Amino acid sequence: MSDYDFFELTGLPFDPPTKKVDEILEAVGKKKTGLEGLFNSESQPLKKAIWAEQKDFLKDKLLEIIKENKITAIYTELAEARTKKGINNLTEAVRILKQHGRHIATIGEINSQSNRTKLSKQHVEQIYLNLDFTITKIEPLKTKLEFPNNADTIFEKIEALSKETNKKPGYNTSLAVVTDLYSLTAYMAKEPENSEEYRSKPAIELKNMLKGFYKDATEMPPNISAFFVDLTQLGASHVFDSEKHREGYDTYLKYKSPELTKLFNTLKQLPQSSLLDNEFADACIKEIFSIFNNYEIALNVYNSEAGLQNSPYLPQKAIFPVKCSNCQNIVEFEDESEAKKINECAFCHKSLYKQCSKCHKLVLVSLDKCPECGFVFASAALFAKYYAAAEQALRQNNFESARKNLFDAQTADPSEKARIAELEARIASEEKKFETKASLAKIQAKFDGAKNLSSSKKADICIDILKESPNFQPAGDFLRATPPEPCKSFTIGLDTIAGNANLSWPPSGEKGVTYRILRKPGKDLPVNGMDGEILLDNSNDISFRDKTIQPGRYYSYAVCAIRYGIFSSIVGKAVFLLADITNLHGEQLDKTIRLTWDTPRNCTGVSITRTSEGKTETLTNCATGSYEDTSIKFGVAYTYRLCANYTDLPPSMGLSMVITPTIQIKSFSIQAEQLSNTTCKISWDIAQSGIALRILVDEKLAREVKSDTRSCEITLAADGFKTVAVLAHSGGEWLRSLNDLQINTYSPLIIDKSASQLRDEAIVGIQGAAYNVSLHIKITGAIPKNVTGFYYTARTKSSVGEKAPWASQDEIGIAADIHKMVVSAYQNEGKIIYTERSGNAYSYYVSLFTIYNFNGKEVVSGASKCRFDRPLNADIFWRVGKNLFGGLKLYIEIRSNRSFERIPELVLCACPDGMHLLSANDPKGQKIETIPELKMLSEERTYSNSYDIKSNVQSRMLKGMKLFLFESAPVANENYVLHWAKDFNGKI
Repeated sequence: MSDYDFFELTGLPFDPPTKKVDEILEAVGKKKTGLEGLFNSESQPLKKAIWAEQKDFLKDKLLEIIKENKITAIYTELAEARTKKGINNLTEAVRILKQHGRHIATIGEINSQSNRTKLSKQHVEQIYLNLDFTITKIEPLKTKLEFPNNADTIFEKIEALSKETNKKPGYNTSLAVVTDLYSLTAYMAKEPENSEEYRSKPAIELKNMLKGFYKDATEMPPNISAFFVDLTQLGASHVFDSEKHREGYDTYLKYKSPELTKLFNTLKQLPQSSLLDNEFADACIKEIFSIFNNYEIALNVYNSEAGLQNSPYLPQKAIFPVKCSNCQNIVEFEDESEAKKINECAFCHKSLYKQCSKCHKLVLVSLDKCPECGFVFASAALFAKYYAAAEQALRQNNFESARKNLFDAQTADPSEKARIAELEARIASEEKKFETKASLAKIQAKFDGAKNLSSSKKADICIDILKESPNFQPAGDFLRATPPEPCKSFTIGLDTIAGNANLSWPPSGEKGVTYRILRKPGKDLPVNGMDGEILLDNSNDISFRDKTIQPGRYYSYAVCAIRYGIFSSIVGKAVFLLADITNLHGEQLDKTIRLTWDTPRNCTGVSITRTSEGKTETLTNCATGSYEDTSIKFGVAYTYRLCANYTDLPPSMGLSMVITPTIQIKSFSIQAEQLSNTTCKISWDIAQSGIALRILVDEKLAREVKSDTRSCEITLAADGFKTVAVLAHSGGEWLRSLNDLQINTYSPLIIDKSASQLRDEAIVGIQGAAYNVSLHIKITGAIPKNVTGFYYTARTKSSVGEKAPWASQDEIGIAADIHKMVVSAYQNEGKIIYTERSGNAYSYYVSLFTIYNFNGKEVVSGASKCRFDRPLNADIFWRVGKNLFGGLKLYIEIRSNRSFERIPELVLCACPDGMHLLSANDPKGQKIETIPELKMLSEERTYSNSYDIKSNVQSRMLKGMKLFLFESAPVANENYVLHWAKDFNGKI
């Protein structure tokens, strides 16, 4: 008996082994049952012998490892031996990896090897460590992208704004040019064509520009004013308020790029098995890395967008990617040390790293700033240039220019912190000194003038004063003692599908106001600006979407205005969300309708009603996730309505779906009958009636019919090669025909009958006369460029009642009488010549097929058909002689080139000897006898007969006369030539 692996046969774990007798008995019993099934269904003796041997092996081994319902030491020894064998095999495999340059392993690789070898993760990890591998413990969700607050809000508002139009004079009408805050700033500056230049401006400059545009934003048309106001405020306060936030916004724009959006949408539609596939996941992470140039961020983004936060993807191979700044290709290394050691792009062979001139460490060529020491790779002269310009502007009291040049100097060399801070302090000091007593007096007068105004208007003036002079204490004191006005209203819209609460409120009419949103569980409203969970704070937004609300519970929301840290009184409202189900899908499974959906949180069950044929009934009140309706009829429309139920609350509004179950068919085939070059009759072998069909031509809908018609005609575009398929609506889905049809619509070139000729030439030999027939076939019109040649044949009928023997496309390549001519040969000859030794044929049936070149493939058109009738050429040999019993007889014999079935009317005439008659009506002659036309019973090629001459002219009178025989009424295409018979000269 062969020695089998007990653990491989049973699938039982061995590292460590199970300690439960029941598990061993169950695994062995299951395997033996499987072997018995294989044994009984197999006919090959060799396989049956192997399975019988394996069954006996398990039986014997089970007796060894379990005795008295206890696991013996033998089982432990088997497990240890199997573990040792697995460790040895994996050790050799990992040693080979090391020999090929690998020295780093990932946790993902450890897990994969453990699953494959069934060794414990501890043993697998120890094998790698024993061979001096470094095990990297990647945290797939650690490194996250950092975006500025309200980045999503800014994106949504810009997206909405870009769809509007601006009718204010001086601005572009279309707002499609506004795609981000940079192009928005350029648009407000009335130079949208230069939006790229704004990306290089410092954050402080962009902030000041947006602040300066606030007034212009408020004066925009009503349909867009709110957008411009919100975006200028959000850009100044959340994006361009610091370089860090500005960098975060640039990262956000990359995150929202079309290529990543398309990738993320694809990830959301794939099953988890595909998302965890190594090859697919690594390809997606590589694509994300090409955008952000940070592998840990790319890994986090992939897992987050793929919905793998609970069981994230772990790379099975240590990867340290580097994006080449020259060719933009991604080069992969095991780690950073290997990348710096090789320091060469595998594609363009350019260096990937450069040495920092300050700290002398290798940094990526693509970086403008050393990540180790912060040095910006710009020349010292550039720093000196901007620093000197800043000092010059300061001497001229041009403080704005001084600050701009100081920022440029700081960008050139951030390491000069001391000099930058010193000059920054001097600018601030000189600017403060520059405020004259006159300007302070003017501000004081402005503050005093607001004394009798309302608190709201006086607060607005104080805000303006503090913008001019931030240190004017009376204005600050007033604002710190005066709360802003509360919001005039507060609206909460509940999205029952997405499960969100959408909060909105009108903007305050006062300046310097921001908003705080509070939330408390239950029906009790927040009482002040500190009572409850803060959802939104210090924001200029006038709307907020709460995505964390849970259905079936009461929540109390409040909004308050804030100015200078002082809260207004609150405005609040209590609501509860009755969320509807989501992702409702319905499908027909034979004679069952299956509904599936996602149940919202806190839902106690889903009620389902069904309406059909004017009747509504409740199917269930407690469904969760899916429901199958088995009592359905084909062709009846069913409206299903699903409502979510909640404890102590009414049900949700509900979602509806209409499904009309249809008859199902398993498969069907189609056939085609080509009625003309462009008309085709499509038929199908579907027995059921009432099934909707779609006729597709080159995957585009051509016609819609019902299966009852059994066939339909379609018109196809000329001169092409079309693919026809049929879809049948079966069980709620469209089932494709088993076969597609290839329809050839190329038209044949037409035979020019008037220019073509049939020639019949006699060949006289020992056996008598024979005939050669030659057809000279010409084509009408010019020959298209994609014509490569022709197939042709000329056929004759074997009998009068036979059908016309035209050739068909199916005979090409099979019938020996179908010939081929390339188009160049036809163009050289100017015709197709067909020649054959003729028999009794009356007509020739010519079939001409045109050969087209269609994408390098030979495509043959239908046939151009033309019948050529062969002219009758016959010789009539005649003589007149005496009858044995007196009187005269006319003897005729006819020989022709083909069969004939008619003897023409003949007239025997006489005239005096020495004269010659030209016709039967010649006045010099005398009609002796008329032989009437004769229709023969069958076609003949030769004919002979004799006729009694019943003329009143006596034979003795004819002795001195000369006889002539004429055809009285010649017929087209028949040529009878009359000859005297041998030894007869026209006299009796």
